[in-house]
Amino acid sequence: MHKTLALLLAALAGTASAQIYQCPGPGGQKVFQQSPCTGGKELDVKPVQQVGGTMLGGQAAPDAGDVDRRLSILQAAERGEPAVGMTIDQLDRAMGAPHKVNVANYGGGPEEQRIYRRDGRTFYVYTRDGLVSGIQNQETGRRKPACPSSRELRDAETDASAQTPSADERKRRAQRLADLKQQDRDCR
Repeated sequence: MHKTLALLLAALAGTASAQIYQCPGPGGQKVFQQSPCTGGKELDVKPVQQVGGTMLGGQAAPDAGDVDRRLSILQAAERGEPAVGMTIDQLDRAMGAPHKVNVANYGGGPEEQRIYRRDGRTFYVYTRDGLVSGIQNQETGRRKPACPSSRELRDAETDASAQTPSADERKRRAQRLADLKQQDRDCR
């Protein structure tokens, strides 16, 4: 009997943990999956310690659906998109700072509507209790140019101030700098 119980516990322990692999995807982005891949690496994910079907601390043990949900949140964050179930920290890392935040309190605690504008789309992301609870994605019809990074602006300023190029080249570089600064203003 003790041998059968030991085998049963070993089998249950083996199914409780899931392996997660970070793999290269098309276009160089990261893909997370439960099976090994060429050129990928296994992530160090600690198994949940269970006692009688619940995690220590009284919460329900994660099931395959919970693992899939966590994977989809990681994949959305890697794509720079919001996902229901993300924490506000994950949302900030994925989307950056919102353009605007509206806060409401309907008696059940504060709710936020965070507004992000990206490449001709506006995301209205709703949060409650520190988690993303809903997402509205609206096509705005006009595509804004990609926002320049601070490095692109700095490089353009350096190029525009260089004295060695010809006058025509300096003029072209100054125009590029002016264009980048205008794009940066449009992004705000």
